[in-house]
Amino acid sequence: MNDLEYDLLWVALHEIGHVLGLDHTKVPMSIMAQFYAKSLDRKGFYIEPRLSTADIEDIQEIYGERALGTCSPIQQNKDIAVSDIKSMKGDLEDCCGFCKITPNCKAYSWNDWEGGTCWLKSATGPIIDLYGVSYAVLRPDPHIPVGTPFIGNFSYFGGEGQRACGNYVNPEIQKIAGVSKKFFISNIPSRDPICKYCINIQYKNKSIKVPISDQCNNCAKNQITLSFAAFKALEAPVVEFGVGAEFEFVPC
Repeated sequence: MNDLEYDLLWVALHEIGHVLGLDHTKVPMSIMAQFYAKSLDRKGFYIEPRLSTADIEDIQEIYGERALGTCSPIQQNKDIAVSDIKSMKGDLEDCCGFCKITPNCKAYSWNDWEGGTCWLKSATGPIIDLYGVSYAVLRPDPHIPVGTPFIGNFSYFGGEGQRACGNYVNPEIQKIAGVSKKFFISNIPSRDPICKYCINIQYKNKSIKVPISDQCNNCAKNQITLSFAAFKALEAPVVEFGVGAEFEFVPC
């Protein structure tokens, strides 16, 4: 092995992959490729050791649920001004996967800076013309009607403890929501995509935005359960139900 061509960090990542239970693959630039990656690309840029999208998905296949959602068609020679969350070295086809696993990422742009860089964005605009840059938008999980208001009813629950999304809640103090079990698609509720969303509620000239933290086994899709603290922000405690509220799923 020529030490000038190969990076010991790539070798270490490869061996760590074996420890995690990953097998060899034919996917280019995967840490589990049968042959170690070279340290420099064709332009002479240093290739920083990193997990490819395929590596991330393979690890999630073993240890957790895959990130869901898709990205819009790529638009060339355009960029999303500002709103950068962070940058990650990668090819254009890696960027969508990076965005899906990054909290608050809504879109990305890519250029060939340092051999290829994904710029992860917290907003989908404004869009500007910029030669050599490509961008796309992360589409929401298809089973969650994000941005589509609907009418329904809400009730409240009590009982301090851990909720379906994994967080410990005191419903007397914390404002959270529980949604129908039909919105949960994961075998592990705490890792379900629905847990990264909030819900806007409009009711009798009042409005709140609360994170989704719980699962309601017997609720229809247009029924929401609220912690007592959230319920009180909308309706008098002596009333057990709120009828005719407007709900809307939104990113938190």
